[in-house]
Amino acid sequence: TLLEVIGTGPLAMPYALQKAHLMTDGNYHAGFPIELALKDIRLAVQAEGVQPPPPLVQAVEDRLQRAVDAGHARDDVAAVATVD
Repeated sequence: TLLEVIGTGPLAMPYALQKAHLMTDGNYHAGFPIELALKDIRLAVQAEGVQPPPPLVQAVEDRLQRAVDAGHARDDVAAVATVD
């Protein structure tokens, strides 16, 4: 359903579609590893200096951390689909 929604509308960006296909295929060969995404979001929060971070930013950081904790640190960010 997600692919149908993003594939036909204004969100039909090649990068988003590529990551969505990786998720549905269960292919997490690293294009952009989760550990780097987590580092980047933490640097952005630190640079902004807003504490606590906005809820959406915190939710993304938490999801990335759960993926790292589940053993996906070096997998592609698409592996966030494997964690709750």
